[in-house]
Amino acid sequence: MQELASLPAAHGTALYSLRQRARLMSGEWVLVLGAAGGVGLAAVQVAAALGARVIACASTPNKRELALLNGAAHAIDYTSADWRKDVLAITGASGVQVVFDPVGADAFDEAIRTVGWGGRYLVIGFAGQRIPELKVNHPLVKGYDVIGVRYDVWRDRFWPEARANLLQILAWCADGRMRPVVSRVEPMHNAVEALAAIANRQVTGKLVLVAPASAPAIHSADHTPDERPTT
Repeated sequence: MQELASLPAAHGTALYSLRQRARLMSGEWVLVLGAAGGVGLAAVQVAAALGARVIACASTPNKRELALLNGAAHAIDYTSADWRKDVLAITGASGVQVVFDPVGADAFDEAIRTVGWGGRYLVIGFAGQRIPELKVNHPLVKGYDVIGVRYDVWRDRFWPEARANLLQILAWCADGRMRPVVSRVEPMHNAVEALAAIANRQVTGKLVLVAPASAPAIHSADHTPDERPTT
């Protein structure tokens, strides 16, 4: 149940980003920043399930190993200097077709230079806290797109398509192609500490908050399969 609770937001964001926004095709190179975090690791799994070749970027050996175990073909340390050269070496100097970026900050400054001709740069969020700036002559010269991703807005406006995405994710989980990674479970009253752990990059995969046992249960009979989520 805890694994299922971790699926909709992270994996929903990842599939919407890669399928509807980037129009990812099998065989393309995908660079994932923050690849051991909740949404980053989901993107590694989803991109691999879609047939892409994934280069995972993470800051520690353990995080990079986790990404490799979840579908990445390569894993690099994006805290090292000039790490984009590793990406270009892996891709034969052609660069990647898609960058999945929930980090921003300094990671953006290097990652944007790995995008190949006709690529797509997905802006997911700014976990690195600094919102980067882009000189727009760069995408002009290299012919790539910078694409903003707002999963919650799209989900609420286009629920039938969002529901189909979620059913696809459940099917992948059922056939063993992916499994959500929950590395930490905390009671609800530890929410502040849990958020601090996420902000300090001390969590891999997903962290799940558990409501007290006395809280009223939500039964499947209370909702129809087509009802929209409220978060």
